[in-house]
Amino acid sequence: MPPSLEIRDSRYTLEFTCAEAVPFRAGYLTDLYDQLDAWHAALPLATVVWETLAPVGAMAVYELKGVAADGRVWQITVGLTPGIEEAVYTFAVTDRFTAAEFMPQRLLRDTLILLTLNYQVSRIEVTWL
Repeated sequence: MPPSLEIRDSRYTLEFTCAEAVPFRAGYLTDLYDQLDAWHAALPLATVVWETLAPVGAMAVYELKGVAADGRVWQITVGLTPGIEEAVYTFAVTDRFTAAEFMPQRLLRDTLILLTLNYQVSRIEVTWL
């Protein structure tokens, strides 16, 4: 079973599963916390989940799903292919969002991709209290 970590504070519970430990000094965890806070400030969230889906050929596929406190859902899939620098995105967003509400998600998504590439993150789930 891959290593996992659960962090609870007064704002949220964060469950983190990856193939290898992420060193705090790498800065990714600080970035992750800051970006979660920024997205939640722009769009009050109930949950955010990043998880591995079934691969498509050589492409590893991940899903980022944010559920707002009001029930709206922001959902995208991210495809990462070895040897190809640029990720492929598929958006499954049917609810309306303002640009200010979804813009912070971009930095969070990029950090999740870096964590996945460098530490084989398979799942992160954040639940706001």
